[in-house]
Amino acid sequence: MPPKDLAAFMISSFALAALVDAWFHLVGEGVTDPAALSLLGLLWGLLRMYAPTAGALLALKLSGRSLRGELASYLSIGGGAV
Repeated sequence: MPPKDLAAFMISSFALAALVDAWFHLVGEGVTDPAALSLLGLLWGLLRMYAPTAGALLALKLSGRSLRGELASYLSIGGGAV
């Protein structure tokens, strides 16, 4: 992975994670119901967990690579099977 692609991945991953954190911090301030807070925590965790995945997809798109081709290469299968 060239340094430019790595930088795009890191910047997009951290930026998406920071946006998720900031948004949930703003939304969660006024919530007092324990069930709603639990649901917000669950949603926060899921979005935060997939922020690096979204960052990787964004970095692949920015570098001009084919998502389908990269997935096939990662899974070691032919491009026609994906």
